[in-house]
Amino acid sequence: IGSAIVYQSLEPFRFMGPILFSGHLVGMFAFEIYCRFCQRQHTIYRLYGQLASYREFKEWAKPKELDYNTEPDKRIGTSRRAQESVQASAHGDSGLESHRSGLDPDRVGALMRRTQTLRRVDNRIPLHASILRGVRLGVYGVVHDRPLVGVSGMALGTLTRQAVSALSIGGAEAGVIVNTGEGGVATYHVEGGDACQVELQFGTGYFGCRTLVGGFDLEKLVALVARFPQIVSIQIKGSQGAKAGHGGFLPREKIEPEYAQIRGIPMDRDCESPPVHSAFVGPEGLVRFIACIRKATGKPITFKMAIGSVTEFDELCQAIVAFPEGAPDAIQIDGGEGGTGAAYMEVFGQAALPLNDAIQVADLLLRRYNLRDRVKLIGSGQVFQADHIARVMALGADAVMTARGAKYALGCVAAGACHKPGECPSGVANHGEALDVSVRSKYIANYYRRLIDRLVIFVEPMGLNDIAHLVGTRTQFMEMRQVKIWRMSDVHMRMALEGANPVDSLLAT
Repeated sequence: IGSAIVYQSLEPFRFMGPILFSGHLVGMFAFEIYCRFCQRQHTIYRLYGQLASYREFKEWAKPKELDYNTEPDKRIGTSRRAQESVQASAHGDSGLESHRSGLDPDRVGALMRRTQTLRRVDNRIPLHASILRGVRLGVYGVVHDRPLVGVSGMALGTLTRQAVSALSIGGAEAGVIVNTGEGGVATYHVEGGDACQVELQFGTGYFGCRTLVGGFDLEKLVALVARFPQIVSIQIKGSQGAKAGHGGFLPREKIEPEYAQIRGIPMDRDCESPPVHSAFVGPEGLVRFIACIRKATGKPITFKMAIGSVTEFDELCQAIVAFPEGAPDAIQIDGGEGGTGAAYMEVFGQAALPLNDAIQVADLLLRRYNLRDRVKLIGSGQVFQADHIARVMALGADAVMTARGAKYALGCVAAGACHKPGECPSGVANHGEALDVSVRSKYIANYYRRLIDRLVIFVEPMGLNDIAHLVGTRTQFMEMRQVKIWRMSDVHMRMALEGANPVDSLLAT
């Protein structure tokens, strides 16, 4: 009886069904057209249309569903909450949260800021000015004031040309240095104009400055520096933390004619860099190679490496002492937890010290040989938040570089498909035509500006009025809880905290 009553009551509206259904189809079609062709802010919508709404719904629902879940994503090595924080900064959000720490303050190796409440004044203005001043690199007359924060190397080809352009424009607007990665330098790297600060990197493949047989060509390097006046320094890549001892890799499916021309490589095979340099052998050869390049280009020279052997870094210091004209202006230490666009699973995290250990070893060894004032240290490897920067600087770094934060600001969703042609859903590694450069460059600028602002907020309570005073001040920045800090043994760490030099003991072990 009830069903009959309901049916009779709806009988006058039976003609509404087809109308509602047709209206629904028209609305879906209009929304699809808007997503793919009208809106320019969201790359995923331009690629997948309204299907991307599911991801947006998940992003909206996840904080409410898993509000206290801080378990990191083991595959990418970064918590999703940290990724969302970076993207919120890039979009211009304040980044404020309420009761969402979820961290255990008593965990082994817990970091503690030694904050001051009574014995300090408001140092935010001079501290901010010192961060903007950057780090002065200068060996034998070649001087450059390098920004404290920069975009770490990500090669053209691994990234789309649109992503590289956005990094250049956004980096110039924020006043940070942009490393080209080992894929060579192109016009996309200087689209930010005269304000660009570009660090030209080359690795074992010498892309952009190689001979026909793959060797190093100094004349081509000098020509590149003359062609692009935005190049402020040159970096020699020895190794990277994610795959120390292995060269870069670009699948042939991702090699476009323009990329092949820039790199000087064929298109019919994978592009794989050799594991070692052919232009020099050993630490002694490296320092003489650096002196040659510095003399020919007139630019500061930095060297990027991952520390897989403390003895090897000690030998490098000895070579610098023996031939001081070949001292690099800075050494970028890449931690073993860093990322890469393509590597075999077996080598991830198996070939280099984590950044916390590596930067301390480098700092202590340089001090042992009285090279610390001459050679600056740059840290990289999952350094993309203000507290990360402060931690690495307290352990010995003068400056930092971040690739992960820049990728997240570009819209990277950590799909793990950088090396797979056509499978990156965000336009960062594939589908570059769907990435809007004008929008993403603003996101890059927002991210780096807010990163610097939050670094001021994080460091100022420590009573410092100059960011340089943070470098190497381990005892001012952290307290030891339970047994030890980091992975260095408690004996070595106690020696460092007491002012002794644990390097001799480290070398012995």
